[in-house]
Amino acid sequence: MMTGFLTNEDIKRLYASGQAPIRHPVHGAQTTCDHLHLRPAKIDLRVGQIQTPNALKAPPKKYHTLRAGEVAYVEVLEDICLPDDMMGLMFPKSGEVAQQGILITNVGHVDAGYHGKLTYTVINLSAESYELRRDDALAYLMLYQFESAPKPAWSPVGGSSGGLAEMVERGIKTDFMDLTQRMTTLAESVADRRLSATMTPSLMIALVALLASFAGGWFFLSTPKQQELELKLARLEARLDGATLDERVKTLEARVPAVAPPKRTEAPL
Repeated sequence: MMTGFLTNEDIKRLYASGQAPIRHPVHGAQTTCDHLHLRPAKIDLRVGQIQTPNALKAPPKKYHTLRAGEVAYVEVLEDICLPDDMMGLMFPKSGEVAQQGILITNVGHVDAGYHGKLTYTVINLSAESYELRRDDALAYLMLYQFESAPKPAWSPVGGSSGGLAEMVERGIKTDFMDLTQRMTTLAESVADRRLSATMTPSLMIALVALLASFAGGWFFLSTPKQQELELKLARLEARLDGATLDERVKTLEARVPAVAPPKRTEAPL
């Protein structure tokens, strides 16, 4: 009996002998290598159904545009039917998917004897949208053959074999990077800064005076505090006194030498 990781030739011999550890949902136990994406030492796992956290009650999708920071659940197309002496290792595909900033989680060890669906979470870490489509291969499975079956044999936990429905029940945030909240906070901060920039000293004095009138004669302040505020208001009013500004303008104008306008010359008739 062969032991270790299986090559594509080993996998072909498995299917030729009637074993089908990875099955196409249409062909079931009659699945052949022609129905799968067989690679030199692995089998591609294609996207089957897609579910988003913000639409958990809606039917699963076959296509979805994954926006920046968004999360989606994916259930693979293939059915996993491992014999008791065979385990699997699922990994995300490198290359184009990783280069586009797509993070795939929930990958790893698949128990020997496992029967059911495999699921993973897709997170878009890039600034661009990403198109999730049925039949796209975003992950792959490597098969490992043991010399004998591990004990005890695999059995469903809580009567479940995993799948998309179980992931949906657990729930996850729609926006992995909290982009919506972060943009809202940023917009509020910009609005506050703009409001502060429009608060001229004259407007500030008017607002303080308005608050003073509402306060009913400063009854809520102690006498020393009232005197301190009145002194600050007086200083601000002195700085903004119109007569003082006019005097400064006249002083500056007097320092600038007068320039005589150029003489006009008339052309001879």
